[in-house]
Amino acid sequence: MLGGTLDPALEIGQVEWLCHFRERRVTMYYSEEKVAAAGHRILERLEEPGFWPEVARKTRERIRELRAAGERARLAGEKNSNQELAGLARNLQTKHIAMMQLRTIPNILDYAHPRHKNLIQERLENLLSGVEPDEQRAAHAFTVLTSWPEGTDATEEFLDALRTGSSIARNPQAVKILASEQDPEEKMTQLRSQAPEAARAIEEHRRKFEWLSYIFTGPPGWDMLYFTGLFSEMVGHGADKLEAEVRARQTHGSELEKEIARVREELGLEERDFQLFRALGEMVFVKTLGKEATMQAMYNAEGLFREIGRRAGLNLVQTQFFAYDELLAFLERGEPLPAGIATERGRECVMITTPSGNQILVGEEAKRAVPEKKEEVIELVDELHGTCASAGYGKGIVRIVNTVADTEKMQQGNILVSEMTNPDLVSAMKKAAAIVTDRGGLTAHAAIVSREFHIPCVVGTQFATKALKDGDEVEVDASKGIVRVLSRAG
Repeated sequence: MLGGTLDPALEIGQVEWLCHFRERRVTMYYSEEKVAAAGHRILERLEEPGFWPEVARKTRERIRELRAAGERARLAGEKNSNQELAGLARNLQTKHIAMMQLRTIPNILDYAHPRHKNLIQERLENLLSGVEPDEQRAAHAFTVLTSWPEGTDATEEFLDALRTGSSIARNPQAVKILASEQDPEEKMTQLRSQAPEAARAIEEHRRKFEWLSYIFTGPPGWDMLYFTGLFSEMVGHGADKLEAEVRARQTHGSELEKEIARVREELGLEERDFQLFRALGEMVFVKTLGKEATMQAMYNAEGLFREIGRRAGLNLVQTQFFAYDELLAFLERGEPLPAGIATERGRECVMITTPSGNQILVGEEAKRAVPEKKEEVIELVDELHGTCASAGYGKGIVRIVNTVADTEKMQQGNILVSEMTNPDLVSAMKKAAAIVTDRGGLTAHAAIVSREFHIPCVVGTQFATKALKDGDEVEVDASKGIVRVLSRAG
């Protein structure tokens, strides 16, 4: 377990975070006054020439170092002494903290606004309104200018899935098996015996990318059943369509760069203003890289955590619910790691992160520490307003998706409505005609994924999951940040 504060060298100030962990979900609480002060200080620093490019460079460097630390931890085992395990754990802790101290910047810019409208976004939208009065065109320009041409690991996973799916789609026996009504486990059994090349391709894709669903503890949310279902659906589109999508994806970065240049020229943006747009785009991108690096490092570090757990008499998940300092105290001084504490933290706990260290609370202490939520009476309104995270238009049937179990409800073309998305929900998000969330800003998970997959998205509506129900029909005019109810479920 690990919290995150700001790098003191940034000269931005510090923010205390309260993280409420419960059932693989995290809710963040913070001082609105301190976050607002830090957010406005970041805006000031972004005006300084060279500030953001240097922060971006350091963040990317620290991301690479975290991935390397996770890879080293993966090789831990019985052969290592306690001191060697402690060295691996301390290295992982150091690299993780260093990366989080910079990756926290986009979060603060989101949270500093009372409605989670990223502070830079608000400034840039005001700037655009002065040069582009048409609201739809301005929204498109904003999306283009704040998009980033490099791909993330999630982008690479999707591209690899398309390639793998197009190959499998040219194998008639594999297509016949995947299109059958059998359960995913039986499909894989038949593929291994009747279409082994297809089975190996699916297993290889899983091996390379299952870590992308690794949240805070194992196992990964994407298991073999998930990947079998993914390719069962994918091959139904046919090899030619999948290959066309691969070609389009491969040229996306270069085409985006051309569109960015075109929009900039059309709007006549000055260099200073243009660089602020690009800073926000890269900020969203490196935040995604940082999150992916954390998931990959924690996935790879299972070797280290398993071995520490074996020596302490704990299972993997129990071990992962101890802080690094507690694991180091066990390895270096023999201090106990009580299984009961880990199990209780796994059910529910609160971590308070401050510059001086972390405090972890459980039980009644944890419950008292979580701020009380005001009970709101939500009327079934016909129109909701939020922030445009990805421009576009979508129309369809609402599905409320907050958990992995909810993803089974999603059909292609539905409108996914969620309190706040996470990597466990990506499979459902890819099917959505549009995405709507209660919480989050421009750098939130829903915003990032929707841009990756070109899905219209409105974030920060406050109460969409309460105002809308499964089966409602809505239209999402993401460019304007509006969700309209067309009809109610019977």
